[in-house]
This record gives sequence, C-alpha cells and structure tokens, in this order.
Amino acid sequence: GELLGEGVTINEGNGIDVTVVGSGEFTIDAEVATDANQGVVELATGAEANTMTDTARAVTPAGLASLRFTAPVEADGVATTIPVNHALNSLFCIVQVMELATGATVECDVRRVDPDTVELDFCKAPLAGELQVMVMKVA
Repeated sequence: GELLGEGVTINEGNGIDVTVVGSGEFTIDAEVATDANQGVVELATGAEANTMTDTARAVTPAGLASLRFTAPVEADGVATTIPVNHALNSLFCIVQVMELATGATVECDVRRVDPDTVELDFCKAPLAGELQVMVMKVA
C-alpha cells in the first residue's frame, strides 16, 4: 500500500515493532513473547505440553488435558493387582483412586512400572465399576 498525506505517525505498541525501511516505507512486526516482553506466542500441541520443557509456547486448557489421565479401574472382583496404562511418559505422577459410590479416596499401593504404566495393589479385589483412577503428571 501507499501512505498518502503528510504528518502520519506510526507508533510502536506492546508487542509491536515498527521499523523505517525507507522514505515513507515501514515494516510492522509482532514481537516474540517472553517472560519479560508482551508479544505473540505459539500454542503448544498436546505432545509439546506433555514434554514440559518448552519455554517458547503457551499451553491452553486443552494442552493441560494431555498432562492428566482418568479412567474406570478395570476390576473383575478377582485380581488384586491391576495395571493402568496412563501414557503420560513420566514416573513422576500423582495417582489417586476414588470409590465412585461415595467419592472417598481408596488407599492402595501404587507401583510405577514404567513411564506409561502404574500397577495398583489392593488388599481386597475391587469389583467392576466400583473405582476410578486419576493420574496427573507433575514432571
């Protein structure tokens, strides 16, 4: 485009840089956001949020969902050790089991088998549909 008329002033703003390229020619660019600079950010994918190492992308509520897992405990009334594949790629997870009928927390042993799997050990085999497992990645 072409600027018409005189006395036109273009000011930089929060997160916006203005550069004079030539006589009457300007470049307007968004600045990259940092912890010290307001600017434009790229949204992290669920996989990028899950790595928890990126300092250049913003995490949305949907991205945070990739850091947690919840599912019914796959119980059969016989097994006292029940594996849970949470696929969060970390041993550093908080694991809690809830009794659905009462909302009470159920105490059981939790063994982190690998970065994607925990095993729940119960004294008494739980019944199908009785419990929900919740896992949240913290590192």
